[in-house]
Amino acid sequence: MLGRITTVNGQWNQSKKSCEDRGWPSRHAIDDATLNKYEFESMHQFRNWQWYKGKGSGQIVTFGSHQIDIYSWFLEANPKSVMAGGGTDYWKGRDWYDNVMAIYEYQTREGTVRVLYQTITTNDSEYYYEKFMGVEGTLVISEYSWCIKAERQPGLGAEKWERWIQKGYLKSNAPPKKFSESGIEIIPDQSLPSPTPSYGIPITVGGKPYHLLHLENFFDAIRGKATLSCPAEVGYRTVVAVLKVNEAIEAGRKLEFQPDEFAV
Repeated sequence: MLGRITTVNGQWNQSKKSCEDRGWPSRHAIDDATLNKYEFESMHQFRNWQWYKGKGSGQIVTFGSHQIDIYSWFLEANPKSVMAGGGTDYWKGRDWYDNVMAIYEYQTREGTVRVLYQTITTNDSEYYYEKFMGVEGTLVISEYSWCIKAERQPGLGAEKWERWIQKGYLKSNAPPKKFSESGIEIIPDQSLPSPTPSYGIPITVGGKPYHLLHLENFFDAIRGKATLSCPAEVGYRTVVAVLKVNEAIEAGRKLEFQPDEFAV
């Protein structure tokens, strides 16, 4: 539908409020001896472990792993290289970066794909999504229904995407015609750029919350009734892809992936 995919971008932006330090009820505080046994310096570090080295790996791993996984899934390849920038620019006393912007390079069967990804912790504008851009169209996916859409590139006839509508993958979002009070159709100003033709994506999960399907699959796999829709080997390769971002930020340069890094 999209033609050859050449570019991908996405983000997971979080508000300042959602990234504030987590507290704890005083009656449930863990004693220092127990914390130290498991290599935590304090209750504060225990409750906010993802921001400390040796405990977590920051937002690029906590959140970015979910989306970089989708990039690799759709492109049917592991990343070839990554360069990145980030820092502890806002939050104080944390080890890991409160903002990260990364550029991956993928080598697919059809050619090179450039991939942009960011995660920030001070503003949740447009929340999170993944956008796949091909020579014939764009696909935007998210858990936020208002964000999900497909766009046909100008110059590509509507008939090219008619089959996707017939298959039920898309639904037409053709703007309704406008009429004056006297009943005459109002024709848009032809001197202005035409809007990119947009299509809705009818998604149904049987009335269940999105994440319930994943949980059902996980428990069914434990019971021997199913195989994991995302096996551990895929998770391993995703972790390799995102951990390299932190290395690239620290090195201040582009880093190459070696094929054996993804071997399980």
